[in-house]
Amino acid sequence: MNDCYGHHAGDEALKTVAGVLNSCCRSTDVCARLGGDEFAVILPQTDAAAAPFVRDRILHTIAQTPLPLGERQIKLSLSIGIASLPDDATESEALIAFADSAMYRVKQASRSPQALVS
Repeated sequence: MNDCYGHHAGDEALKTVAGVLNSCCRSTDVCARLGGDEFAVILPQTDAAAAPFVRDRILHTIAQTPLPLGERQIKLSLSIGIASLPDDATESEALIAFADSAMYRVKQASRSPQALVS
């Protein structure tokens, strides 16, 4: 985003993503920027089976939320990895690493024409 449209556009994209995350989550959930263009969403009282519904809601909302840049509308997209406590990890750093790895698998699959994402 920064390379194509400039740093102001990158900042606006981050703000837009943060707004979408907050609008898609409950007041008990925690949305935080980890750094760069990576965010974490912590869903207390949400089991591994319910997390994909939240993911789908976020993806649908971001697809419907263009970023206005002057006379242009930029379509944003996200890659989301899911990790569940205690199924995938029992410590916070390991949980983030698992989610990060899952996110990269989704990102890689979206670039591959033969890949299927479940």
